[in-house]
Amino acid sequence: MKGYYRIKEKLLSRFFAIPCALSMITIVYVMLNVTYFKTGSAGSATIAILMGLSLCLLIFFVWTLVHLHKVGRQQQLERGLEETQLEYVEKLVEIMEEQRNDILNAISVVTAYLQIGKYDQAQQYLEFIAADQLDKFDYHNKVWLEDPWKAILEHKQEQALLHGILFTVEQKLGPPTDEAKKRLVARLMANLIDDAFQRVLKIKNRHVWLRWYLDDGKPVLEVKSDQQEWDKNSVEPMAAEESCSYSLPDNSFDEYNWRLPICKQIASEVGGALTVTYSGKSTTYRFELQ
Repeated sequence: MKGYYRIKEKLLSRFFAIPCALSMITIVYVMLNVTYFKTGSAGSATIAILMGLSLCLLIFFVWTLVHLHKVGRQQQLERGLEETQLEYVEKLVEIMEEQRNDILNAISVVTAYLQIGKYDQAQQYLEFIAADQLDKFDYHNKVWLEDPWKAILEHKQEQALLHGILFTVEQKLGPPTDEAKKRLVARLMANLIDDAFQRVLKIKNRHVWLRWYLDDGKPVLEVKSDQQEWDKNSVEPMAAEESCSYSLPDNSFDEYNWRLPICKQIASEVGGALTVTYSGKSTTYRFELQ
């Protein structure tokens, strides 16, 4: 593709240069003839030649500037394309490496379960890994080549509008500066918001809050869903400060079986603590980054 653009640029330059040169010769020739036949003086003809040459040089200079601008613009576009392609390849390699490590770890864990005869645990772990990979695919699909923090918040705002949810975001702190932590915390945030959204879908006044702030010098991500109208029989209440585990009715979505365990794993991976508090009127998810 890069070679094609260069060949095209050379051909265009040649096709433009030939008419430009012919035009210059024509201008000089016309001015020489007009001046000579009007004055009959060789001196006047010489002056006409010099004026014609000056005009031709001016035209050539303008064409050169236009051409250089076009070439510079083309090179800038090519550099931007190369940088985008490089970023694309680097991110793809990073994701593939991450998936490779996940699969190798899963094989090791499942093999260990099978060796000691814990077949149910092996099956459950395989189901968890499958759900985790699907969640990663969905996350990368939303934030591919974008700022993950900004992309997730914008996507969740769109979802909230679609489902009639009042989604209040309060950020008193910038996203994590470390890119790896930023990516993981953004994925954790996406899952916690999804879980909070799901909890308010069956009530009329749907309100979810998100806060990202400092507490005692530590970044804290807090997601809260208002469930004052929630049917208490639909979800088993959780004790205060219970970790990511809770019961759901049989008719709930399959992804609900794994969303909070996935959040718990992400929190552990990024080096933080995740707690879920259920008060009967609201559910609060609190993640504290160490």
